[in-house]
Amino acid sequence: MPSDQMQSIIDMMRANPPLGERDVLVRRKEMEELAASAPLPADVTVEPVDAGGVAAERIAGPGSASDAWLLYVHGGAYVVGSLTTHRPHVARLAAAIGCTALNV
Repeated sequence: MPSDQMQSIIDMMRANPPLGERDVLVRRKEMEELAASAPLPADVTVEPVDAGGVAAERIAGPGSASDAWLLYVHGGAYVVGSLTTHRPHVARLAAAIGCTALNV
C-alpha cells in the first residue's frame, strides 16, 4: 500500500491527460506548483551563478565539500522543468553525496 504522499502523486497523475496532449505552458505551471510543495533541506544555500552564459545555481549544505562537485542537468528535454523545479532534488543529492552541486 503506497504512503499518503505517494497516493496523492498517483491520483494527480491519473487525473491528468497524457503529457503529449497537454499545452506546454500548462505543463510548466503544474511542474512549478508541484515543486513548490517540496521544501529544501535545512541549512541549504542556493546561489545563482553564470556558468559560461548559462543560468545555473550553486547548491551546498552544511559540510559540503568544496572540492567535489555534482553537475546536475535536469531531464524534461528542456521543455518542462527548471532550476526551481529540480532544486530540492539536487539539494538532497548533494547532501547525500556530501558535495556542492551545480544545478543547470
